Amino acid sequence: MKKLEILSAMSVMIVLALPSPASAQDFDTGLAAYNSADYVSAFHHWWPLSMRGHGKAQASLGFLYFKGLGVSHDDRAAAHWFARAADKNQPTAQFFLGTQYLFGRGVEKDSKRAYYWCDIALTNGFAAALYCRDEAANSLTTLEIAEASNLIADWYSQSRR
Repeated sequence: MKKLEILSAMSVMIVLALPSPASAQDFDTGLAAYNSADYVSAFHHWWPLSMRGHGKAQASLGFLYFKGLGVSHDDRAAAHWFARAADKNQPTAQFFLGTQYLFGRGVEKDSKRAYYWCDIALTNGFAAALYCRDEAANSLTTLEIAEASNLIADWYSQSRR
């Protein structure tokens, strides 16, 4: 009987860990609210998704905090959410995180990290990241750019596993 209870509990945990089919719909509902300038509603739709690891929702929360839309402007909170989404390969979040490192908004100014994140965003198709990456490169040595490039290669090898 104990084994059956353990298996039942494990089944429930596995089902709860699976992404909810409503996730895409909830994100889209938040996006519709955002597009209607109802930023508070957008936040309320995206928060639970973000807590469950939804990358687009995390990037969107980061943007709300970055711009102070529906929430108090908070560069540290923006960096937190952008970092979580950037690790999930969200190019928009990678770009914004890179710009935060470039200008020292909510994080310590770090040209190498700015280069790192903006180059990854650029590689992922976010063309606006070119300016950020090149601006960061202007304050780096050739060796620092090479080090950042090695870190980028490591990031891609880790993200593909």
